[in-house]
Amino acid sequence: MRSYRPNMHTASPTRKTKLTNSNPSTVRLLESERDSLITHFLALGPEDRRLRFGSTLADDGIRAYVARIDFGRDGLFAVQDDALHLLAVVHIATTGNIAELGLSVVPRSRGQ
Repeated sequence: MRSYRPNMHTASPTRKTKLTNSNPSTVRLLESERDSLITHFLALGPEDRRLRFGSTLADDGIRAYVARIDFGRDGLFAVQDDALHLLAVVHIATTGNIAELGLSVVPRSRGQ
């Protein structure tokens, strides 16, 4: 059985440099990238926020949500462009044997 492994890049806890290619890349998000995650979620409109979070969270609610994320327990993966902007984010939150999946894509990156 073959397993599929996406083009994943690993980095130091303070990723500061651009990736070497100009194509979107899939990365695992680090705790040091909370601000990028907030920026991504704040770019979502009211309907996208409702679909992603189950309600139309205000900006302060998004900041509080991101502050509560446990990067050591959960898996956060993103597709980013060559300028390191997050285009899409997948958050897999786990508690015991239960997992919850959240997905968001900024409007300009949909349908590609």
